[in-house]
Amino acid sequence: ADAVMLSEETASGSYPIQAVQFMVKIILSAEENYPHDKYLNFMAKEGISDSVSYASCVLADHLNASAIIATTKSGSTAMRISRFRPNSKIIALSPDISTIRKLSLYWGCIPNLAPLFKDTDELFEEAASVALSSGKVKNGELVVLTAGHPVLVSGTTNMLKVKTL
Repeated sequence: ADAVMLSEETASGSYPIQAVQFMVKIILSAEENYPHDKYLNFMAKEGISDSVSYASCVLADHLNASAIIATTKSGSTAMRISRFRPNSKIIALSPDISTIRKLSLYWGCIPNLAPLFKDTDELFEEAASVALSSGKVKNGELVVLTAGHPVLVSGTTNMLKVKTL
């Protein structure tokens, strides 16, 4: 599951703090024992966007990248990457605030508001800058970036770039 929710009864019962602490233990245990590499091999990859999203996860894992930076208009690219459960952080960048809100529910996604980009060169430079500003990645770290051409048009994810920040 991408999100876990406490019911109102549990959250406001006699032991709400202990309930949350126990849920955290369950979540951390499940994530720690999750077979990320095996999961990648069994997921269906349909079309270019799915294949690029899958490739970003495999590439990030192979290169031990600190993050996958997904530029996305609708959130679809970040959702696809999240579905593959990569070992790297997923930093999702979008110019759309409603997309940013939606992305906060996806597994492993760290959403950030980003400006509209004019072209792919600007996109890759600015995406790296926004990710650095967020504090989720540091200078000198390796990242994998995804993008689409035309820039920030829904459903066009068709590019990968590996970059040292």
